[in-house]
Amino acid sequence: MIRSQLVISRFNEDITWLDQWKTTFDVLIYNKGEKIKDDNGFEIVNLSNFGREAHTYLNHIVENYDNLYDVTVFLQAKIDDLENWVFHDLNQYITYALNNGYGANSMGVIRKDQWKIDFLKDPKY
Repeated sequence: MIRSQLVISRFNEDITWLDQWKTTFDVLIYNKGEKIKDDNGFEIVNLSNFGREAHTYLNHIVENYDNLYDVTVFLQAKIDDLENWVFHDLNQYITYALNNGYGANSMGVIRKDQWKIDFLKDPKY
């Protein structure tokens, strides 16, 4: 069975949209804002409000390097303003990652018609 995790970087955004994904993913929320009153069964880690979401994602990778999931999806808590930069069906991240070994939707890897980046061959990536 594939272990998949959503790692969410939150400040003070509404996280109720995550409820629909808790049967598909283990959800871990890194909270840099006000304390979350109702965790809805999600794992919450409070962090100091330092850096942006990239800081949160790097922190997660460093702290969990030896125990990362088969597929880890990193998202901001305010997903609705990311428009076409994020899959609306988050299961697509699992499929893409398992087929390709990685996924970077915001870099256009998913939308090959717009970007011609070979992430595995280009050393700057």
